[in-house]
Amino acid sequence: MKKIILACMSLFAFIACQPPAPQGKEGFAIVKGKILSGDIKEVRFEYINDNPITRKGISHIAKVDSASNFQIEIPVNGLATGRIRSGNFHHDICLMSKDNFSISIDADTIQFTGRGAEKNNFMYELEKAKLWNRNFYAPSNNGKLNLEEFLPKMEELKKKRLDFLSAYPNKAKLSEEFQSFFKIDTQVKFENIVCNYPRRYSYSAKKPLDSLDIPEAYTTIGLLSNRIHDDKIQSKDYIGDLRNYLFQKRKDVMKADTSLSYDEAWDVLVYDSIKGKSQEYLMAAIINSRYDFGQPDSVTLDKFMKMKTDSLSLKTVLAAKNKHEEKQALIGQPLHAEFAETIVIDTAGVEHKFGDIMAQHAGKAVYLDIWSLGCGPCRVAMPYSKILKEKLDGLPVSFVYLTLDQCKGDNCEKVWKNVFDLTKTKHNQFRVKEGFNNRLYRHMNVNWVPVYMIFDKEGKLVDYDAPRPSRAVEKGETELEKQLRKLANEGEPA
Repeated sequence: MKKIILACMSLFAFIACQPPAPQGKEGFAIVKGKILSGDIKEVRFEYINDNPITRKGISHIAKVDSASNFQIEIPVNGLATGRIRSGNFHHDICLMSKDNFSISIDADTIQFTGRGAEKNNFMYELEKAKLWNRNFYAPSNNGKLNLEEFLPKMEELKKKRLDFLSAYPNKAKLSEEFQSFFKIDTQVKFENIVCNYPRRYSYSAKKPLDSLDIPEAYTTIGLLSNRIHDDKIQSKDYIGDLRNYLFQKRKDVMKADTSLSYDEAWDVLVYDSIKGKSQEYLMAAIINSRYDFGQPDSVTLDKFMKMKTDSLSLKTVLAAKNKHEEKQALIGQPLHAEFAETIVIDTAGVEHKFGDIMAQHAGKAVYLDIWSLGCGPCRVAMPYSKILKEKLDGLPVSFVYLTLDQCKGDNCEKVWKNVFDLTKTKHNQFRVKEGFNNRLYRHMNVNWVPVYMIFDKEGKLVDYDAPRPSRAVEKGETELEKQLRKLANEGEPA
């Protein structure tokens, strides 16, 4: 018995003396990994976002060495979410400052060990239980359930996600911060999905929205007083969803008070109906977004700067302001190096620097169309782009198309066929090698499509947020057409 006791004490001492998982660097998550199967050249950490004010995610790429290992340091401050992609498989991932963990990847299987690993193992187990974000959104994206069927389905999925956390065997190893985040993020996603579903179902069922008999429960969930809570700002979806929701509610405010203008109704919602951190972060998001699109909102900025704000919201607004000024400084200048060094791929699979492509159009104004096959507004604009190009035929104007769609091998032929069919041309067609993570996009701080830009005949930037082709081109000369004609005629003999 004495030997058993001594053995147990020795084992306890061994376990107790084991050093904790090594801590990473402040402001970074250190991730190491090994690929156990497949010819994987890189591992991508996509849409990494630690700022609840903006939905913008940043992608980071870890190169896999000859021994199938990779390592990367990813800058993070608050709790960051995103996904990790290896080959054809991706998984949700969560990162925090000082994380220092290792990953083993075998096809569609992934395991984490080290500091910060447990929250990611939890998310992987959630995925295997078919309760991760993709499954949570699936019924809404499908749009087939009627309104009476949909809400109970979503309530069931929400409950299963929360029950999964409660019953998780290693729950004690999950930080309180992560557990709180997961619960609130699940609730925010639930509210957003439910509130948007009537509109989604209307489109799917081809029934006018005002003809639907919407159950009262949808209205209750959608009440502004029920949706707003400062605790929810830790969810990366909360502020963006709230902003979109208020855009829709603005019509209701104007209907209730017909004396209000569009902007006045917006002021009522943002400045009178919302208080606290939710208002502060919402205003920061609005300012940030309008700077992105080259449309500074001085009114909201002035009100924001007079508020008592925290460091994150102020930092986000000032960063957006600085980036706007940096982008404005590009106008009238030769092609920036980050533009010129962006790699594009032609229809034959040959890589080029975008600067070399632009050099081929020297002496011509260039209308640059950055788009994607899955983008609705991009597709809608294409017929009008064709009309505009025909109207400018014979003038020194080039239409250059960059699609962000990715493809490999035989799949590229199908992608190019779809591109040609949609644009009605095979000329000046290129794919951007790094997709949304390309150098041009990173420098301009954008992560959306479509993006239209105009360059003059010397290759200097004229407009980085140019108008898109629209139906108006059928009725007469649009401002876009006037702008391109003016550039085309500059330096030409009278």
